[in-house]
Amino acid sequence: MNSTVWNERYRAGHGSLAAPPVEPLQAFVEGLEPGYALDLACGAGRNACHLARRGWKVTGVDFSGVALTVARERSHDLTDLVSWEEADLLAYSPREEFYDLVVVTYLHLPRQELVRVFSTVEKALKAGGLFYFLGHHRNNISRGTGSPKHADVAHVPEEIIPMLPWCTILSAREEVRRPDHDRGGPGREQQIDSLVIGQKRDLF
Repeated sequence: MNSTVWNERYRAGHGSLAAPPVEPLQAFVEGLEPGYALDLACGAGRNACHLARRGWKVTGVDFSGVALTVARERSHDLTDLVSWEEADLLAYSPREEFYDLVVVTYLHLPRQELVRVFSTVEKALKAGGLFYFLGHHRNNISRGTGSPKHADVAHVPEEIIPMLPWCTILSAREEVRRPDHDRGGPGREQQIDSLVIGQKRDLF
C-alpha cells in the first residue's frame, strides 16, 4: 500500500482530530519519565500528540502528507514539543542512537519490509531505550474488527520477537482491547491486538 492510497483515506475522514490516542500506549507511558520519542507511521498524530502533552519531545513520521496536515492542526499548541516529517519508512534515516522511546502502532507490512522498519528502530534508539509495538493479531481477521485482510501482514508476538535480536523483550502478549461498537457486529465486537515491548541492549 502506498501514500496515495492513504492520502485518499485521510481525505475521506480517516484519522479525525477527535481520534483518541491508543489506550494501551496511554497506560504504558503513564509511569515513564519523558524524554525524546519517535512515532513511526504516526498517521494523523494522535499518539505523538498524547506523548507531547505528557512532556515528551516527539518526532512523528508518516508518508501521508494529508495525515500530517491533520497532525499539524492537532498539534497547533505543541509546536515546541512535536515536529512532523513526511517520509517513507522504508527509506527513512532517523537521528541515530538518540531516542528514549520509539513507537510503532498498527503498521501492517510484509515481513521483509517490517524487518527494515525494525532496523530503523534499532538505529534510532539509544542503548536502554524502549520500543513499543502494537498491531492487529492474526486472530483479529476472523474474530475482531478493523483488521487487515491478509494473514501475512497481521502480527503474532512469537513471529515478531525473532525480528528484534537487539532487544530484551519486556512484554509480549495478545491483548483484547475495548469493544468496537461502531464497526462490530455479533461475535465481532472486540479488537484483538499483539503487543511487544522491548528495550535496546547495549551491545558494547
